[in-house]
Amino acid sequence: MEKIWILVADETRARFFQADSPRGGLTELEVLVHPEDRLHERELSTAKAGRAAGGQGQGAHGLEGDRSRHEVELGHFVREIAQHLEKGMQSGSFDRLTLCAGPKLLGLIREALPKAVREHVHQEVHKDLARMKQPRDIRVHLPERL
Repeated sequence: MEKIWILVADETRARFFQADSPRGGLTELEVLVHPEDRLHERELSTAKAGRAAGGQGQGAHGLEGDRSRHEVELGHFVREIAQHLEKGMQSGSFDRLTLCAGPKLLGLIREALPKAVREHVHQEVHKDLARMKQPRDIRVHLPERL
């Protein structure tokens, strides 16, 4: 019997489900929580961004670059999700994987997945369903056959 995992994620949590069959219901296995994404930019760091004096009269400028603290924290969370999926694949916990997240987050997750894990991705669902409480409510929004 093929083992199927379903990742349902948003920027604050990643929920991992298992389906007993391609048309079966979902059983929740684990939840990864990313509370940092709920914080305001000023709450993410008490230290001010570094500054450097520009050469030849350009004045001082920030050293953080174009990425906000939220983007940096989201990158950490996406890598944590990818590592969790890689461990699941390596332990033989799933043969086939369905990814479900909003389009932007889904793209970030896809990019972070190691090639070996990407080869197990059977389908992607471009919907944010992570806040739905019951697995049966999530299942209604997924393809009939996982």
